[in-house]
Amino acid sequence: MGMIWFGVGSLAMFVLTSILLVFSVEHVEHAWGKSGAFQILCLLSFVATFLLVVGFGLGAALSKRFPLRACSLLLGVASAATFVFLLWVTSVGQTTSWASIFLLPFIGGVAPLFQRRSKD
Repeated sequence: MGMIWFGVGSLAMFVLTSILLVFSVEHVEHAWGKSGAFQILCLLSFVATFLLVVGFGLGAALSKRFPLRACSLLLGVASAATFVFLLWVTSVGQTTSWASIFLLPFIGGVAPLFQRRSKD
């Protein structure tokens, strides 16, 4: 159940970031327009959320730490925010590499470590 809340939190953070980029900062490809750019960013948000959830599930299973709903939601938001921040830091002055996509499962896998170990 925690993986679902983790996914909800990370997807919400990615979509809010997309809204901020497209409609506030106007970071768009002019050929696509605002709605096209927002649709592409939302599609990429689903892919990024999937990779975060896979990493979170593996990290939780290996560490035997299964966070509760509220904690999972906050960990999802924090993981997505961490990834967005790392992309922003690494893309200053250069384009972001596709290799940064491998950070997603790692960040998701580390997230369960911020929860107490479950009682067996």
